Amino acid sequence: MYNEAKTEIEQIIETKQNNGYKISNDLTNWTSQEWYKDAVSERSNHTMYKNHSGSAEEILYHDIPEEKVVVEFVNKHKEILNFVSENKFGFFKYGRQIKDVKIGDLLNVRFKDGDDNGRYLVNTISKTDDESFRSKFYRPITGLVKIREGSSFGFVDDVFIHPDFVTKMNLINGSEVTGFALKTFNKSKNEWGWKYVNS
Repeated sequence: MYNEAKTEIEQIIETKQNNGYKISNDLTNWTSQEWYKDAVSERSNHTMYKNHSGSAEEILYHDIPEEKVVVEFVNKHKEILNFVSENKFGFFKYGRQIKDVKIGDLLNVRFKDGDDNGRYLVNTISKTDDESFRSKFYRPITGLVKIREGSSFGFVDDVFIHPDFVTKMNLINGSEVTGFALKTFNKSKNEWGWKYVNS
């Protein structure tokens, strides 16, 4: 990566010169080598930093244990996702570290901290596969929906179907429903339950 190396060296030399610091022998030797003369410097190495940020963060945070979480909801516009795991639930921003995330995805996360509102900061995020873990929180369902008269929501066995899905899918009592159930925590009832998702 000679072009990137030359860019770094030029920036170091410029910083030292602007602050009246001595230019080291290593820097002087590098600038006289053939690879340096042939290399073309860039305006910045921002793209390189971005491309390698995941690897750098893996090294920096390797001593923080990873936790498996299942994606519960995704706001692509704000790049925020809601998650559930065996011992926590909440949300965090994901866009800087991972793309193309969807409901039901299983992630390895190194958490930085969180607050009482369920907002978390994370150090690293990566997709992973562990179907036995994922199945504890995300499972396929097929069944007949039960909607009580005058009610806007329904159930397939123990799986709650939100009124939005009832309306969107034109469901009536006895309609067959196929999709997925996601385990989620109901804050108002302070209990875990299952809700319908169609992805």
